[in-house]
Amino acid sequence: MASTSIPYTRSLLLLFSCIWTQLSADSTGAAKQQNDCLIQKVCSNAESPEFCFKTLRPYPRSATADLPGIAKVTVGLALFPASTTKSLIATLFKQVSDPANRTTLTDWSNYFDRAILQLNAAKKYLVAKDYNSANVGAAIAERAMDLCSTTSLSDNSPSPKLETWTVIERDYCNILCETSGLLLGEEYL
Repeated sequence: MASTSIPYTRSLLLLFSCIWTQLSADSTGAAKQQNDCLIQKVCSNAESPEFCFKTLRPYPRSATADLPGIAKVTVGLALFPASTTKSLIATLFKQVSDPANRTTLTDWSNYFDRAILQLNAAKKYLVAKDYNSANVGAAIAERAMDLCSTTSLSDNSPSPKLETWTVIERDYCNILCETSGLLLGEEYL
């Protein structure tokens, strides 16, 4: 009797294991498909859809994220290059003697300070599910990057990378702005 119940028990365990694996695979596939729809929605509204897709689709944490998760991923992605660019500006300021470039770098430093402050605030607002305030912070950060792009360095620019990085940072802020804007219209509260 004991010898027939062991194979029976193993068979039941194997059956339940197969069912669980299939259910898990179905839910992961459904989550991935829903995530693709969310990324499509966010990126189709972004000012640079190609950049948005290239940013969100391959990023591991956004692979199965819901809309609030995509917003949190985006704010994280935006903060790192903003801090890096701010450091580059500080380094360049020490090396530049041209008064026009020094003035522009000072302005850009202030704009990046404002953007970093607002991105950190947006991060806190997202955790608190205050999507309106997160959207305002994202919009202010995006506007700060707009101001950088309208204030260009003189012809003898100390770093060609700086203007490119500023455009990229603006694109990150725009993705966050679009995502948090979508959160305002969704039932995530």
